[in-house]
Amino acid sequence: MKKFEVKSLYDEVTATITYVVYDKDTRDAIVIDPVLDYDPASSKVSTESLDKLENLLKSERLNVHYCLETHAHADHLSGAQELKNRFPQIKLAIGERITEVQSVFKKIFNLARLKRHSIGLNLPGWHWADFIHLSLGLPPFAD
Repeated sequence: MKKFEVKSLYDEVTATITYVVYDKDTRDAIVIDPVLDYDPASSKVSTESLDKLENLLKSERLNVHYCLETHAHADHLSGAQELKNRFPQIKLAIGERITEVQSVFKKIFNLARLKRHSIGLNLPGWHWADFIHLSLGLPPFAD
């Protein structure tokens, strides 16, 4: 049986948690909901939370395969793209029903056509709009 470790990084400003789930033997990992720091008072973005995440990934010598967004975040900015800039091998993923959320914002903000790409993640679960349910008892990586 595989042994998984779950690390959590709490962001005090947004009261959100980024998770890192990894196989203790292979060091294969996924990152869930990385935070990009945003200060609404100054309208400034910073990467303090991502810097902490990057330090954890490097100190634990983890091979990150996926960055999973569990839903569209209204409480903070997503750090997924910046994480991919730092670790180019990472694949980004979110539930297929995110397109429902995107279509709402497309209409409100008169956005150009949003592209849709699909990947096959065999994750069991339930769906609310764009949520992904993760079952940590199953390996997220192909053997």
